[in-house]
Amino acid sequence: MAIITGQICPYCNVSTELVDETEIYGEILYGRKYLRCKVNRDHYVGCYRSKEVKSLGRISNADLRALKVKCHVVFDRSWRDAINSNPHARILAYKWLSDTFEIPFEYCHFGMMDEAWCLYILSSFESELPMQFV
Repeated sequence: MAIITGQICPYCNVSTELVDETEIYGEILYGRKYLRCKVNRDHYVGCYRSKEVKSLGRISNADLRALKVKCHVVFDRSWRDAINSNPHARILAYKWLSDTFEIPFEYCHFGMMDEAWCLYILSSFESELPMQFV
């Protein structure tokens, strides 16, 4: 649980620290805090914009961050166009993802996935991803 919540770096097996966005990007871009590995400064994850420190997922290196973005680009197309006609399209899409890949719904977020899961899901999207959740 400590890995998928960003408390432990899965690459270095050390705890993380809460840092300001300026420590990640050198400036304020998104208005959020980050959890960063205490050993490798390139291993980090953003946090929700709230008073409570809650990560958006697991600590990621540059390769995993790129895979997560790619997963979102492909997957989000399946529900974004339908959101105007069906306000539940996003939830239905994640329910489909959860059911299809047998991931408990509460853990079915790209932010919590590792490289192997992201690659597996991306390869599966080519044949299994419904184009819209209407």
